[in-house]
Amino acid sequence: MPVNRTADQYPMGPTEFTDPIAFYNHFRNVVDGHEEQLKALWKRPWANYTTYITERIFPALVAGCTGIQSAIRTYWTIDCILFDDWDAHHFKHGQYAKNIYVAIEHENDWQRSIEEMNKLQILNIPLRVLITYPNCPEDRYQLIEKYTTIIKAAHDLFNEAASNRQTLVIFGYKDPKDNKIKWTAYHYTNGQLQLITHQTTGQNTPLSAPA
Repeated sequence: MPVNRTADQYPMGPTEFTDPIAFYNHFRNVVDGHEEQLKALWKRPWANYTTYITERIFPALVAGCTGIQSAIRTYWTIDCILFDDWDAHHFKHGQYAKNIYVAIEHENDWQRSIEEMNKLQILNIPLRVLITYPNCPEDRYQLIEKYTTIIKAAHDLFNEAASNRQTLVIFGYKDPKDNKIKWTAYHYTNGQLQLITHQTTGQNTPLSAPA
């Protein structure tokens, strides 16, 4: 069974949700609690794996968080957004989100992930996250080079160097040596995608909506 995570076990802080390093550590703590289920679904066709990610992992990211919720595949074709509330004041049926903090694209086919990175760079939000699954280190290096070009072009166009808008890339792969799912992540900073070291703290990094 997945590891149940509660607000008492993993208290949420006030300002760190859109920090890419904090978000990645939080993501890792969530997926590590579902490792056995993810391993069992790690096979073609990928529909069941994708469904588990979108219906179990994405909602778990905001479980216990203060002032933030998730919506899956209902907003501008984005796989998941994390936001504070629906705008029921301007839109009667509440189908438009207020204050989107994070947009997540999940792509099983790593060769198509470049399209998702391009989509994410159009969005004017604090944190954009791409999750995909290259087969080997060479594929990862190839993607990093292409992603960097796309992100840099967006930064140059929108003058994002002085802004707080961030991009996070998360790669997943199954290690044949121990049959475990491994994750690596890169944060775009100073003109390049830099490797993030996961901090294993035994609890989720405190996350909540930005103040």
